[in-house]
Amino acid sequence: MTCGMPRISPDAASRLSARARVYRQLSRLLIVVGVLFGAGALFTYWSVVKFEDRMRTQYAQGLLSEVSIIDEAIDLWVGTQTRSIEKIASNPRVVALADRLLEEPADAPGLIRSPVLRELRAELAPKLEPLEGEGIFVIGPDRLNYASMRDNNLGVENFLLAEHPLRIEAAWSGRTVAIPPVPSDVPIADDYAENRSLFLVTPIRRDNGTVIALFTIRYSPTQTVDRILSVQDDRAVDLYAFDRHLHFTTRPRVTRTNRELLNPGGEFRFHTARVAVADKDTVTPTQLAQAALARHDGFLAGGYASYHGRRVIGAWVWNDTLGMAIAAELPEDAFFATFADFTATLLYIAIGTACVLAFVLVCTIALYGRLADRQSEVIAVDGLTGIACRRHMDDYLAEQFSVFERSKLPLSLALLDIDHFKAFNDQYGHPAGDECLKAVADDLRHACERPTDLPARYGGEEFALVLPMTDHNGAVRVLSRFKEELRRRKIPHARSEAGQYMTVSAGVVTVDASNQFPSPKALIDEADRNLYLAKDQGRDRIVASGPEDPQPAEPPCSIPLKKCA
Repeated sequence: MTCGMPRISPDAASRLSARARVYRQLSRLLIVVGVLFGAGALFTYWSVVKFEDRMRTQYAQGLLSEVSIIDEAIDLWVGTQTRSIEKIASNPRVVALADRLLEEPADAPGLIRSPVLRELRAELAPKLEPLEGEGIFVIGPDRLNYASMRDNNLGVENFLLAEHPLRIEAAWSGRTVAIPPVPSDVPIADDYAENRSLFLVTPIRRDNGTVIALFTIRYSPTQTVDRILSVQDDRAVDLYAFDRHLHFTTRPRVTRTNRELLNPGGEFRFHTARVAVADKDTVTPTQLAQAALARHDGFLAGGYASYHGRRVIGAWVWNDTLGMAIAAELPEDAFFATFADFTATLLYIAIGTACVLAFVLVCTIALYGRLADRQSEVIAVDGLTGIACRRHMDDYLAEQFSVFERSKLPLSLALLDIDHFKAFNDQYGHPAGDECLKAVADDLRHACERPTDLPARYGGEEFALVLPMTDHNGAVRVLSRFKEELRRRKIPHARSEAGQYMTVSAGVVTVDASNQFPSPKALIDEADRNLYLAKDQGRDRIVASGPEDPQPAEPPCSIPLKKCA
């Protein structure tokens, strides 16, 4: 009997084997595609998350830059006002009147009737107006108010002692101090700051330097800190300041919605409000407020709940002068709603397409990135000498000129020309001329001391040297070192009129805060004029101009160097 199983021909078995191999290859391909698909989806999600993190960080860094500028502006205002109040307090007439007033009885009725107080008020009133001061105090050694523009706070202990005793004691020791906005004893007519005042306090001294009293000027926050903060006109950004007790010292930019969150009646009382998140039973300082009280600058890009209940990103700077923090906050929903829609759409599209293309795209980006880097390197380098080309030098000079305009650190530029190079080519041939150009480029490179120094081939036999943060003498030293290196080579030049060896002439210009140039082109033109002066004076020399030459109309200084023996 034969077996009941059917017989399989060799051809059919071969076809089945081939089909099995195809299935195995297809399954492997599907596994690879699946892995790539999953990896692509994960990579896309990771990229979106990282992109959001970068956006958040950039926004937060922008806020930090903004509050840093405001912090500098506040310090500048305080410094300007400090000089003005010290000038008033040192006025001999003011010192004499204060000294006489301290001899009066320290009771309110007596001080109110005092003719010395009337004279002092008349003397100080016109001096306060340019400073936008709202009032004054003269505080005596017994810490009582001996003078004020108002009668109702005379003869009593100055309330600043209770608010900031350490700062008042510092003023008695001879320093001018600033008092951050505090609840004052006298309201100031204002739309919202009716109970806040900012003070500057400086000592009044006799001729022998003895501190006899303190002179204090009162300012309205709306005319000082608030006005500086209001320069920023982006209404989406909430700018405000607060003190070490978490009380607002300026008015935050709260909308009606925010007011309703803070108070049921919709009225925001910023004098009693705090930089905190209010719950039913607790009041917790915001994350920004807690960090700011550590008295260091920073930002929070990850988001947190602000005092009005909305999530924000924020940045802050602690101002030591006024003892308060300056904060800027950006609502997340205002700037990230569009980003969230974009993220969702991108994820949906990425699930279908990004996984298949991710590998090819990454490889292509990497390849083109390397090619672009290599191409930029090739474009920036002169093919013969291996140093920077003219185009790269122009870009670098413009960049360093912008740095100079911001920092006012000196910047030097030198233009160099090989003396009688055409005659050298005619005598020794172009290959020898190329070798000479390479030698000059090598010596220029070796003469540079810092990585920021840039030697470049300017064109033909001309070279350039950009020396950031280098003054007149430093530039001359670099060029002298270069010429010494070239002299040691002793490259023969039988047809040179400057000597028997190859020589170079150079024109140098240095710009710093004392001699302004409007543009990089003006620097190049000045260096070119000096180069031609070097040639006219016999070549093989350096002609430099800059802050060492305070008279522009006079010819630049000429620095001949020793010719080769």
